[in-house]
Amino acid sequence: MKEYKILFRTDGHKDIGIGHIVRCLALGDMLRDDFQIAFACQKRDDDVLDTVRKEGFNLIRLPVEDDYDADAETLLKYSDENTILILDGYRFRETYQRTVRPHCHKLVCIDDIHSYHFYADVIINHSEHSKYVEYSCEPHTRLCLGAEYALLRKPFLENADFKRDIEKPIENVMICMGGADPENQTLRILRALELTKFSLTVNVIVGVANPNYQKILRWINENGNSEFSIHLLSNLSASEMCEQFMENDFLFTPGSTTSWEACCIGIPMIVGMIADNQMGMAEILGKKFAALNVGWYKDVPTEKIKTKFLKLVNDRKILKQLVDTQKNIIDGYSKERYTKLFGDFQK
Repeated sequence: MKEYKILFRTDGHKDIGIGHIVRCLALGDMLRDDFQIAFACQKRDDDVLDTVRKEGFNLIRLPVEDDYDADAETLLKYSDENTILILDGYRFRETYQRTVRPHCHKLVCIDDIHSYHFYADVIINHSEHSKYVEYSCEPHTRLCLGAEYALLRKPFLENADFKRDIEKPIENVMICMGGADPENQTLRILRALELTKFSLTVNVIVGVANPNYQKILRWINENGNSEFSIHLLSNLSASEMCEQFMENDFLFTPGSTTSWEACCIGIPMIVGMIADNQMGMAEILGKKFAALNVGWYKDVPTEKIKTKFLKLVNDRKILKQLVDTQKNIIDGYSKERYTKLFGDFQK
């Protein structure tokens, strides 16, 4: 039997966030026992690339290139007939896929916008919303859609049986607006929580690509006090993130992979969008009543964020329903499904 290797082609930086890299790291972690794995990323942001290295994966630094035809040609140096090539990013469209497909064993695309034709052997879209869209793809393309294929990192899968005490008062609130949060919705949520006049401990998680770290830190230093204690945390490992989900009582987050990780653990949450690609996830979480979807965070007045938060935290029945629904969405068996899927590629 041939020994196949996996090569991820993805990127992350302050302009696009690190969501593509995080979900590729999750898939890589599920498959690392059976494959040699490497990541190929443009060398735009050293802090983001450090995230890949810290997870123990080989890293190929590609030149910064806005011409993705040239990027595809460069990638061919690292792919051959024994390579399972996985693309995750919005620049890897039809021409890119046609260029690389003849030079790999299998082509896999991780997607969440379904806005162009795919030449891949497999499309992965772990949003439940993806089950209701029609993909333009080749006749042989296999579709792996929905929460059954949730791209969750190891600590979350290992703690999928976590039981939350829903009767516990809401005292610890977590804000995690993704790897970049360019419009600084984090700060708007902090202001909304300050308006509640609740005695709260707020744990603010910012990603390595967040350009607003100093602004947030300055606001915290000026407004935090013994009744409104705020902790600013950055560059957390998957294990540290999982601990935050378990230790906090409530979460504000976008409709991204973070919200899937939250569902795996089970935590009452408000979701919304800070980017177009989060709309489907936020909508389906709201419709299934796994979270309260507020839509575009930037369009929600600070006072309204406060009001929605207060309405939720004062209703134990609703909080329990949110968590119960989340637990029914994520079953914790993603790794087994992906192990079988990629194992079949080796036959």
